[in-house]
Amino acid sequence: MPFRNLQAFHCISGVCFRRLYFVSGVLPNPLFRDILNNGIALYMIINSYYYNRDSKNCKENRKDPKRKRLEEGIKIMTEKTENNTINLTTNERTQQAITISGNPGKPVGEDGEKMLRRMKDLETGEIRIGASDMTLQFYLLPYLEQFHEEYPNIKVTVSNGPTPETLEALYQGHIDFGIVSTPFETKQAVKSLPVQEIRNVFIAGPKYAAQLKGRKLSYKELLNCPCIFLERNTSTRRFMDEFLAKRGVRLEPEFELATSEMIVQFVKRNLGIGCLMSDFASEALGNGDVFALEFDEEMPSREFCLVAAEKAWMSPAAAKLFKQLAKVTT
Repeated sequence: MPFRNLQAFHCISGVCFRRLYFVSGVLPNPLFRDILNNGIALYMIINSYYYNRDSKNCKENRKDPKRKRLEEGIKIMTEKTENNTINLTTNERTQQAITISGNPGKPVGEDGEKMLRRMKDLETGEIRIGASDMTLQFYLLPYLEQFHEEYPNIKVTVSNGPTPETLEALYQGHIDFGIVSTPFETKQAVKSLPVQEIRNVFIAGPKYAAQLKGRKLSYKELLNCPCIFLERNTSTRRFMDEFLAKRGVRLEPEFELATSEMIVQFVKRNLGIGCLMSDFASEALGNGDVFALEFDEEMPSREFCLVAAEKAWMSPAAAKLFKQLAKVTT
């Protein structure tokens, strides 16, 4: 009889038998009293047997080394696959067996330990990363390629979005870590590690060569030109706006675009002056399709950063990749 069911049996039958014991004292017929008293005694014997047996089993279960290892593993992970999910069922008085969905009733044992061992050895698992187009293309992608070659069975999910969205996903626990670009502000305890220096550049098409090329410009001269920038919720736009605002320049762009690649295409067609991270413009600059503007004061560099929640747990696979990325910078 499962121990938790026995608890309910104690509560119900105990009350009934206590009342019956009281009744037995007032029954006029001695035969009825003897039968009832014997029944009460038998109940106490059976109750004691099951109580001691289940208590002993509970203690033995808690001492089982295999069970202990599995419970420690389950505390830190639940591995979901298409057909199997590891589930741990507990209650206040006893801990029942861990079973694998799809194998109902199968006790704790080799399957559970094997799954945890495979995750620890990076034979299976999942990594959830947040990254923008910029950080993915110009930083993360080569390392993902290398990691995939070394651990081909690890699933990698990349949530694509600008820095504010990546940070929000981190706060919500939707990603293990992110790669963002400065500047950014955090609302929660986040560890941040700079991994790569980057620079912004202003570019223009051939139409503006006679007006702007080959001389040192003041940023205020941009007030007389149509501008093409990223959307305001991006770190690139925020960095540029803050830098110019400190110099008394506030620009309202004619075009606000979602991607840096589109800025290059607009600039090549002479639709205005664009500002973006220099790596996005390198090919067009090399081909002579656009040219870089030079200013009397250079815009400071900024950085790509690895970010992770201070107290959040990472899967073994995510922790491995995070350490590899961090090691590259040290």
